[in-house]
Amino acid sequence: MMEQGPKYNIFLSIQITPATPWRDYLSALDALNLKEIAFFLDKASLDERREFYRLLEKSQLTSIPYVQVSVDMEAWEFDYLATNYNTKWFGLTVSNRSFGFLATIPKYAAQIIFENPLENKYTSLFSDEALTRAGTNGVCLDVATLERDRTQNKKKYTVSIHALDHHSLQVTQVRPVSNRWYGRLFSKEMRRLTSLSTLHYLRYVPQAYIASFIVLDMDNTPEEQIEIREYLKALLK
Repeated sequence: MMEQGPKYNIFLSIQITPATPWRDYLSALDALNLKEIAFFLDKASLDERREFYRLLEKSQLTSIPYVQVSVDMEAWEFDYLATNYNTKWFGLTVSNRSFGFLATIPKYAAQIIFENPLENKYTSLFSDEALTRAGTNGVCLDVATLERDRTQNKKKYTVSIHALDHHSLQVTQVRPVSNRWYGRLFSKEMRRLTSLSTLHYLRYVPQAYIASFIVLDMDNTPEEQIEIREYLKALLK
């Protein structure tokens, strides 16, 4: 019998930021008959998040499996998302405040997973030792940051790999990575996918670092992300 490869659940997402037309994206979900999607709330103010929750009530969404959170979010927000939309994972980028924040919401500590940092100054916080002390229930991998570190910061890459090898990988975030060396060097983050070829770096990422639970970390419209998801399914076969 032929051995089957891993099965991936790939979730679209909407970034709630001042620069993203997220209200339009949210309105488009019903027309696309989408009832499950992830959200990035880490760059949204409290006022924006309150507006987002109000608009969420008017949508047909029934499930929000993953939410990227920030340390200024309040306990009631976690209650709201977990109770009404069955949120399974809350991703939190490691920072000086992130481990302390975990202690302020013990009810959801098991669902908060730390993400490898973009900034070099937080490298030590995504180490095996730091994560073990924090008592995390697993980690979230921004695989584009890992790829960038592989080519530009060997020390940070090595620290992240060691952490991944000793802590359960729960979620992998996927975003584009430039195919050109100068694009990788000067562009810290790409969240707008303009060419499917910017996902080809995933062919060379070890399978162990691609979780079965994948979140698209992109500014693209929901319609575009549906196409991207289908391409990614084929790419990861």
